[in-house]
Amino acid sequence: MNNKMKLNISLFKKKKGNNRNKDARNGGCPHFLIDLLFGNYIFGFIALVLFTIVSFQFLSLSEHIGKVHVQVITDIPLLTKDPTNNEREPIAIAKMTEAVSELESALSAESIDSNNENETYRRKVHDILHHRTPSIGDHEIILTSFLPSLLREEGMVPEGIIFDVGTQHGEQAAHYAITAPSRQVLAMDPSDKLVEEIRKNFGKLPNLRVEQGGVGKTVGMMKPRDSSFNMDLDQEFKIYTLDSLFYDKGERLGLLHLDVEGLELDVLKGGLQTLRAYKPIMTTEVRVHKDPEYTKELLELLDREGYDSYVIYEVCGYPHMDFRNILNIPRSLSARFAKSDTANVLLATEAIARVTGNGDNSILNAVYPCCALGGECCPGNDINAKSCCSETLVMNYLTKNNLKKPPSMMGWKSGRISFQTWQWRLRQRQKVRNTTKRDLKQEKSYLS
Repeated sequence: MNNKMKLNISLFKKKKGNNRNKDARNGGCPHFLIDLLFGNYIFGFIALVLFTIVSFQFLSLSEHIGKVHVQVITDIPLLTKDPTNNEREPIAIAKMTEAVSELESALSAESIDSNNENETYRRKVHDILHHRTPSIGDHEIILTSFLPSLLREEGMVPEGIIFDVGTQHGEQAAHYAITAPSRQVLAMDPSDKLVEEIRKNFGKLPNLRVEQGGVGKTVGMMKPRDSSFNMDLDQEFKIYTLDSLFYDKGERLGLLHLDVEGLELDVLKGGLQTLRAYKPIMTTEVRVHKDPEYTKELLELLDREGYDSYVIYEVCGYPHMDFRNILNIPRSLSARFAKSDTANVLLATEAIARVTGNGDNSILNAVYPCCALGGECCPGNDINAKSCCSETLVMNYLTKNNLKKPPSMMGWKSGRISFQTWQWRLRQRQKVRNTTKRDLKQEKSYLS
């Protein structure tokens, strides 16, 4: 190395060292502050003004982003409380209400046209339903995934209104409304409190209509049978029939979701003209072994009216493990149903199966036959006892007979814990690049 090059390197090192010492003396302060303090007043003043303007704009932008983006919960805790027999468990409704309120505030501050506003609101409601804790699919994973997926398949669900009867907190109805924005969704519940809650949380969805009332065999008035109705026991509510709501008005019904606490048969008997005229796809809920004759009569009526029934193999109630949703497809749509990607996945994985009221395909044989009164899973003489068809007895029965099923198809707790763990793991995989000891410890606590 020649002498000239050595001299240049030496000078560079000296300058670099001097700058480092100067920065240390200044304590890391911005240079414009140093200029203000040590004499370059004009340059320092201009730099300070520019810094203030930029900071103000950044804070304004941060505040705007905070209004538009709704904070949702991503961590999923384990269940800490089991629902009782007649309890309609609120699903993080307070947090959902808070999130919707923030969403409405953000939208009211936006200067956008109505079409964009509706689309923005629809997307945000979707995020609230799926990212809250627990999410919408927590307790009926298969049904909650299947129906919206079927609605997305072109021409699979007949034209007409989507009707959610016994809508409770309205999350399913809102899910249908955001999944099928071109369809009208009617949500109905007897409780005035729940109706008000739904309107507050989801009332801005343009294709969702919420009404108070019930549906039965005849038009009239009714009082709640118990506290599961979420209203005063001496308060009356109006009863409609399917025919009075649809056939008599010439309104088409495309999809019917029933959750009416054992009154499904009355609802269908009060809507036979609607079923015959429009052939909607339907879901009905039943506790299979509680009243075998009722279960048979329900399926036989559907069979006479030209429907094929498919049991959805997931527990949809507690504490009895024989609660099931039944998917009812008009036979006139059988060829179309065979082409459904969604239906074929469920059939291939045995998540649904064709059932009847009697014979080899009887639903009584398909859904935990040990839960019949006096059976291995329901000892004694009280079909409504909490021990009858309990999760503990059913799990013991499955283990003893080496009957293995996915957790979502076995029991109430096992299905929910499996789903929550699955969602938690996926969120953690996106949240962190490397698994830490803390992550592993937290995951073990979820699985314990």
